[in-house]
Amino acid sequence: MAYIPIADVVSAELVYNWDGQVCENVLHYSSNTLPFTPTNMLTLANQLVTLWNANIKVNTSSNCSLTGVTITDLSSAVGPVVLASSGLPVVGTNVSGGQPNNVTCVITKRTAKRGRSYRGRIYQAGLAVNQVTANAVHSATLTAMLTAWGAFQTFTVGAITYRMVVISRQNGGVITNPGTFENVTGFTSDGILDSQRRRLPGRGA
Repeated sequence: MAYIPIADVVSAELVYNWDGQVCENVLHYSSNTLPFTPTNMLTLANQLVTLWNANIKVNTSSNCSLTGVTITDLSSAVGPVVLASSGLPVVGTNVSGGQPNNVTCVITKRTAKRGRSYRGRIYQAGLAVNQVTANAVHSATLTAMLTAWGAFQTFTVGAITYRMVVISRQNGGVITNPGTFENVTGFTSDGILDSQRRRLPGRGA
């Protein structure tokens, strides 16, 4: 299938080493300064490292670390790619022991519109033993996670404001070309544990 561009949007791959397994979260951003350039893409990459260090690592098991951030321009199939250049790895600081790698909690990204094309998911990496009872994340932990990801929603570095978005390349089962995006307006979660088998050792990211 031909590449489907999404103008004025970049993907941000947050890459983790979780007990020896490579895992990822993929976010998407637009900004008030367009088009994206390698310079402001690198600014975004480094800021995401800073935000993860300030907000996420405290909610993350010490056997899970952020090892890389890759920013990719989605406006064309040959758009630029940049990597975070400093401050890595960042190691989680919860020392209670890690859950099995497949154990996760889904954080849902909400927009002003309804439907599957207008929401996204973050699969929390590095859940710790003391954050979970039975099949649910503790309410205090869940509140902390939602607040932490809220710091990633909209932020300004210098004169540039970056906004997290949800992208879509199809609607109602019909492919849209070019793709579209909507600004993220908030985050929700039911706190029930989910499973990502691809995060188990030897399965891939």
